[in-house]
Amino acid sequence: MTGFGALLGLTRAGFTAPSFAIFTDLMAGWVCALAGARSPR
Repeated sequence: MTGFGALLGLTRAGFTAPSFAIFTDLMAGWVCALAGARSPR
């Protein structure tokens, strides 16, 4: 997750603090949803 955190850090300048927190929550949920959908069951 270090690489993902670094990518999110690059986007910080484009957001205010509250909107960046919402953005990171949405992105983390999106990545987790994709990872769960692609895993073999």
